[in-house]
Amino acid sequence: MTQKKISSSTASTNGKLMLFANIQKALNSGLADQEKDILVRHFGLEKDENLSQENKVLTLDKIGKSYGLTRERIRQIEKRAVDKIKKTDLYHKSILPIADMVVKVLEKYHGVLLENDLLVEVLQKEDTPENRRSLIFVLTKMFDDRIIDIKPTGNFLKSWRLKSLQIKYLEEITKGIINLFKDKDRVLKIDAVWDNFRETDIYKKNRQNLSQDAILSYMRVSKYLDRTVFGEWGLVSWGMVNLKRVSNKVYVVLQETNKPLHFRELTALINDRGLDNKRVHAPTVHNELIADSRFMLLGRGVYALTEWGYLSGTTAEVIEKILSESGGPVHKEELIKEVLKHKAIKKQTVLSVLMNNDRFQKHDKDHYVIKKNK
Repeated sequence: MTQKKISSSTASTNGKLMLFANIQKALNSGLADQEKDILVRHFGLEKDENLSQENKVLTLDKIGKSYGLTRERIRQIEKRAVDKIKKTDLYHKSILPIADMVVKVLEKYHGVLLENDLLVEVLQKEDTPENRRSLIFVLTKMFDDRIIDIKPTGNFLKSWRLKSLQIKYLEEITKGIINLFKDKDRVLKIDAVWDNFRETDIYKKNRQNLSQDAILSYMRVSKYLDRTVFGEWGLVSWGMVNLKRVSNKVYVVLQETNKPLHFRELTALINDRGLDNKRVHAPTVHNELIADSRFMLLGRGVYALTEWGYLSGTTAEVIEKILSESGGPVHKEELIKEVLKHKAIKKQTVLSVLMNNDRFQKHDKDHYVIKKNK
């Protein structure tokens, strides 16, 4: 069945799925009051305004206590109610075809998708709380021969998968990607993840079934993998991925801009990018820059990442390192040029340090060396 035919068979004359409305019809088509009540209370199959905030969806245990029945007895009644619905013309005409639509969406994402993303993809413009609960109901109770939920208790976030996609296979692939990140110890763009993953034994074992899009789908449902705000992937445990600390926000912004920045400019960029709902303040950012060894002061409030290789220390210490590495006299202008590569200071500051520091002396009119026996 094609997507066009699915839409036609499940929609009303104006092209809508009308899922919640059809579920309401199904609930009122031959179910006993108790059967209907159990389904409504377990899956929240009621208009949103008619449900209390704390009791939108109840467990079978709570429903059982209200009837003085065991959880198992409530489960049996629920199953009987679902079996009745499955025998109706309404189910075959307006509900069952949605399974084909869901399968096509899951196939598009190589067999697995986060629950929220699946609901958005299927419901589209009809994405309402009532339709969401209705879709979860039919996914859970009516399409379980083809579509299975992945509970958020193991290695994955709350998701749905095709029955043909084995959970052990999904765990094997995602474990291999996690180990790849542990080995690389840095965030990677998806292209780099794919290139590196193709070198692993797990890929070579499963190459016929894998593609870059497939591993991207598998990464999305893993509890232990996530994207940075700049689209790179890494382990959730990494600060650059899980941006709770201000210092980690500073790090990823510097990494993205790839140039030294004043702490006030860094503050503005963090807030402009909306890295979370909390705004950061310049004094806080400045304190984090001072306290964290990942950052280096270049001068006048300008900071860089230590990993970029800037020479550390005072201006005099930087001059001394440059002269020492040169092995001989260095022309004044060349020396200034080199210092300014590592320090965010003015040219006049470099000249002042050269002339007023007992570490250095002129070799001739325009060249400097380290003073002997300083």
